[in-house]
Amino acid sequence: MQLSVLIPVYRLDAGELLQRLHTQLEAAGISYEILVFDDSGAVAHYHWHAAVSYIQQLTIYSDTGNKGRSSARNHLLSKASGNYVLFLDGDMAINEGFISAYLREAEVYPDTVLLGGIRYEGDERFLRVRVGKVREALPANIRQQFPFRSFTVANALLPRHVLSDLRFDESIKGYGHEDTLFGLHLQDKGVKIKHLDNPAVHTGIDDDQVFLRKTDAALETLAGLYHQKVLLSRHVREIRLLHLWQRLHAFRIPGLFAGIIPLSWLKTRVLKNSSLYWFDLYKLHRLHSFLKQKQPQSSL
Repeated sequence: MQLSVLIPVYRLDAGELLQRLHTQLEAAGISYEILVFDDSGAVAHYHWHAAVSYIQQLTIYSDTGNKGRSSARNHLLSKASGNYVLFLDGDMAINEGFISAYLREAEVYPDTVLLGGIRYEGDERFLRVRVGKVREALPANIRQQFPFRSFTVANALLPRHVLSDLRFDESIKGYGHEDTLFGLHLQDKGVKIKHLDNPAVHTGIDDDQVFLRKTDAALETLAGLYHQKVLLSRHVREIRLLHLWQRLHAFRIPGLFAGIIPLSWLKTRVLKNSSLYWFDLYKLHRLHSFLKQKQPQSSL
């Protein structure tokens, strides 16, 4: 195996992650490279680069233009030479045996995309931690039931040949869902996916206000994609919230709900209780509003 580890970074210190990767990759005895695209947008955020300069197999590409995750990942793919690529987000941490677990599975399933999963640590009074633990950090057997649902390459090993010329959609200018679209393209190509219990730990925990702002941005992106991308409309069942909205919309429920319950009241409930129930209602309210905004001459 020749492995290319590809890591987009934005305004964070990825030094510890790179050091742990280097140690495990050296122990594995395989041919590898680690490619990082630091999209931080200002040289002041590159201070940690010097601490990992001893890693000979590491190349860091820096950009001051803040091109976004799709562009960063595509750039890394264009530079990668391995016959396997391991995507990791820069705000991940890995445990002992992380690399060896992937290598064992890749030997058994050489033509399959392997998704290791994500783990969250910390206080569930923070909304981001609670959402992560309950909704995202699911065991492999549960994720495998709907293998393309909530697809992410935050921790994913892909055989290079299954990608062919597939790239991340750089037309997505807003926050979120470039992974969603990428996964749906893989599904259309008939690529096999196997979920593993080989999680990376998500360390970049936003406070509740920031998390809600990012949630809004991701929902706005999703609404735009729903109206623009036939692929997403065709696979709407893979996006749980959008599928729920579509079913309820047949009975005009989201519009009625949005007209009765003020968004500010919902937001207060979410922030006060870190409640997933109110958070789900908040997302449904916001998604309906964005879908209505994004569709010209809408009848939503």
